[in-house]
Amino acid sequence: MSDARIQAEAVLDELVGRGAIGAGLIGRDGLPILLKFPRPVQEETFSAMAAALLGASEAALLEMAEQSPVTAVLEAGRIRLLVSGLDDTHLLVVAAPLGLDSAKLGTAIDAARTRLRTVLGG
Repeated sequence: MSDARIQAEAVLDELVGRGAIGAGLIGRDGLPILLKFPRPVQEETFSAMAAALLGASEAALLEMAEQSPVTAVLEAGRIRLLVSGLDDTHLLVVAAPLGLDSAKLGTAIDAARTRLRTVLGG
């Protein structure tokens, strides 16, 4: 196993340790790279839909001349799903309980994004 993969796994494990249900690294092309979820998900479908969600969100915001980095957030039932761009090829996806403090979750995700960018060489 490569050093980069081990480091990326550690970042995702840390997010789960801070209360996330699961976390993953996916490609902007919708392909799964590394998913850490306690319950199995259909990796290809989940990754493709998460990438499509962020891509559509970015396109919609561009229509309003917004070019800042985008994080798409969905809430349903007891789950909050966040998808955020890391670079031109990678996305971070995090599922968390809706009751998890948003500020703490945001801080943990920001730190994870920074570390993952370093691991991925960006």
